[in-house]
Amino acid sequence: MKKEKHKPTQSARFYPGAFMDPERKARVRTMELDIDEFTVDDIVFSLSHMAKANWHNLLQIIHDEWGPEAAKKAAYQFGFKAGTRSYKSQLDKWKTKTLTPEQMCRYQDVIHLLHGSPHCFSTYDDEKATVQRTTCAYYDPDAPEAVRNLCLDMCKGYLDAYMKLDPKIKPTLFEALPKGDAFCRQIFRYEK
Repeated sequence: MKKEKHKPTQSARFYPGAFMDPERKARVRTMELDIDEFTVDDIVFSLSHMAKANWHNLLQIIHDEWGPEAAKKAAYQFGFKAGTRSYKSQLDKWKTKTLTPEQMCRYQDVIHLLHGSPHCFSTYDDEKATVQRTTCAYYDPDAPEAVRNLCLDMCKGYLDAYMKLDPKIKPTLFEALPKGDAFCRQIFRYEK
């Protein structure tokens, strides 16, 4: 029996708050609802935003206590350690030393879904996987200025981890929300 190819997710249907009314989002964030009014969607939406706030708060503490370079290093190390753990799990799962573009696309769809990066869409062909997202679990334009763009250091950590584990992958971050682009786009090219 032939295994069906991965069909990249091109819908936001899984993402917390993707279809919530902006007024409802505001009421959830400010806890204006009575406890019996909260839904599972409200809670998952709130948790995804709490994770982003915790990320910025922790980096702000590191920045304030030990300086901007320490915060940059912490963001990078977070990405490197998380990228090493999650990418290695995929290499082990597929029993390979390098993922195919299809496997990378599947991994990116699932990891962003499970880790709260809303509106992440992937595509692939025989040579590359492309990941694009219009929002990010770690970037917030309203975050404190000192730590707002440290997601770029975290992203570099992820990409460096992937390359350390998989010498055939050549990732590039082309556009990025913190650079003023409308989305983040990474392309993962694979050497034959």
